[in-house]
Amino acid sequence: MKNLNIALRSLFKKGRSNGIKILSLGVGLAMGLVLIAKVCFELSYDDFYPDSECIYQIRENVSIGERVMDDLDYVSGGIAPGMKLEIPGVVAATRGFSLGNSVFFMPDKNKYKADFLLVDECFFDVLPQKVLSGDAKQILSRPLYVLVSKSLAERIGEGKDVTGMSFELASYPGRVITIGGVFEDVPENSHLKYDVLLSLCSFKEVMGWSNENGWWGGDSYHGYVKVQPGADQEALEAEMAKMLERHVPSAKLKEMGMTYRLSLKPLKEVYATSSAVKGMAVMLSLIAFAILFAALMNYILLMVSSLVVRSKEVAIHKCYGASGKNISGMIFSETFVNLFASVLLSALLILALREWWRNC
Repeated sequence: MKNLNIALRSLFKKGRSNGIKILSLGVGLAMGLVLIAKVCFELSYDDFYPDSECIYQIRENVSIGERVMDDLDYVSGGIAPGMKLEIPGVVAATRGFSLGNSVFFMPDKNKYKADFLLVDECFFDVLPQKVLSGDAKQILSRPLYVLVSKSLAERIGEGKDVTGMSFELASYPGRVITIGGVFEDVPENSHLKYDVLLSLCSFKEVMGWSNENGWWGGDSYHGYVKVQPGADQEALEAEMAKMLERHVPSAKLKEMGMTYRLSLKPLKEVYATSSAVKGMAVMLSLIAFAILFAALMNYILLMVSSLVVRSKEVAIHKCYGASGKNISGMIFSETFVNLFASVLLSALLILALREWWRNC
């Protein structure tokens, strides 16, 4: 305790460079920790789903002559429900068609933008989100009905219940779409972003055409399946190949010089294993450790340089009977105080600038 009191009193003494030590180490810790947190966040995509290890995205692999398109994240509309019907071990399946960020108008002519996704009634069986109001299966089985996110409901309702309200899409005028319920916002670490879930049975009425149950062509659906725990991925993919042989004209594919097969990718690998994300994770990790190492080395060098300047002070302490153990304890106490102040400063910086960090 005596050494700690001495360390606290010496914190503001001139010539100790304590302010520079604390500032440089605190800023370095803040930047390094934020970068490490960013890497952890990027690698945590889609792990919030219950039983996420049992959820897979259906991928398409196509080659036409020398042109190879592997690991595409779009498939035909009939693939996902076909797997549920024909492949043992598939517990649930769903598909979605993205309309992207679309503009829509409320009856009061107010304009809003949101990410629209057309999905079938089994969507939450595979990729569950908490439903705050309404019966999700019933709503997603009705043409021109939607579920909206909580944040979007708050924007358009301004505190009022939005259930029963209607709107029109700017790109598809004349189609009146009704809000049937509200779901909890999708977490930020989801590879599939959406604010509005429009029933897939609305496809023809909105788009004017439909290929939602086709086995071939119209490869524009995101397909997902949930399988039984412990199901073997290779065995499932072998069954998928047999399913394709039953429904896709292999003779016609051969005439066209085309090969077509399906594969599965674990949900948690859809985003995290992409080359861009892996490259970014490695780069940010290296930068984070470089910043932390530089900040720590800078602190050590300042500490060593201050010890040289303090040789006279150390000699005086020894003249008054201080042992080497007492001197070491005093130095370690000062180091502890500096480190504690640096950690506190880094925490304050992270909290004060959290909105800025989040948007970076």
